[in-house]
Amino acid sequence: MEKTEVNFLQLCLLLFSLGARHSTIATESVGTAMALEKLRKALMSHIEAHFMSILDVADIHTVQICLLLGAYVTYEGRLARGFALVGSGTRCYSQIESSTKRSSCNYCTYDRPVL
Repeated sequence: MEKTEVNFLQLCLLLFSLGARHSTIATESVGTAMALEKLRKALMSHIEAHFMSILDVADIHTVQICLLLGAYVTYEGRLARGFALVGSGTRCYSQIESSTKRSSCNYCTYDRPVL
């Protein structure tokens, strides 16, 4: 399995975890709320444990994971960690943009005059 596919699966886990968080708020049954909270904690611990491997591949899924996780962590009250995650997502996106612009420019294809 390629690393970009793994990042997509990590993004899906993050979305399930966020969904479990918001479902816990709206759930009236105590047993269901506890099961969803346990699921959310398990998924978030998995994502946090594999976060450095997520950053190994700079793709759009990495950016999405950083921004979503940063917004969630900021909402939970851990501001320093949330801002660091949002900053790393922004930096990753700018790196992706600069590499695509660099590969599409024609600097290396023209002949420079010999002096």
